Amino acid sequence: RDDDFQYMDLALINSLGGDSRASVVQRLVCRVDDLSFSQHFANIVRGTRMEGVNVIFVIVLSASNTEDKGTGAIAFKAGLEVSHALQNVLTKKAHAMALQVRKRAAMHDPAAALFENVVGTVRDDSSLLITCSDRGLVGAGEAVAGSLGHLISLICTEEDKNKFVTT
Repeated sequence: RDDDFQYMDLALINSLGGDSRASVVQRLVCRVDDLSFSQHFANIVRGTRMEGVNVIFVIVLSASNTEDKGTGAIAFKAGLEVSHALQNVLTKKAHAMALQVRKRAAMHDPAAALFENVVGTVRDDSSLLITCSDRGLVGAGEAVAGSLGHLISLICTEEDKNKFVTT
């Protein structure tokens, strides 16, 4: 699975404009089949490990075994579980942006159209959260790449903006 993670990191970074514009700060892995997934997921998003993170991508992996990968199976149930878990975490929802993410992801992999993408703000509107499947990940990244800088500037506080100013 490490190769899968490295591929996803690289695909996402490249679709967002390369490593001069994006980087993976940290990777956290959760299992949806855990009964406490919803609470665990909320704790991760709200926790101190995510402080200062402007954009959180939640990538749900499709079937890991070779048989299912070839058939286009996608983690449909897992996507619904993630979507449900996010209802208690999101501050505001961005349905139109989620639709754009879904459309662009499906252009790269038609099976991605089955995934329930969610986009919205978390952490009292201080971070943007985007969910997508690993199927169509490049398209999902491309869908938000153009507007990400503008969105980040809207959610950053004046104090955050001053951190990026050098004199």
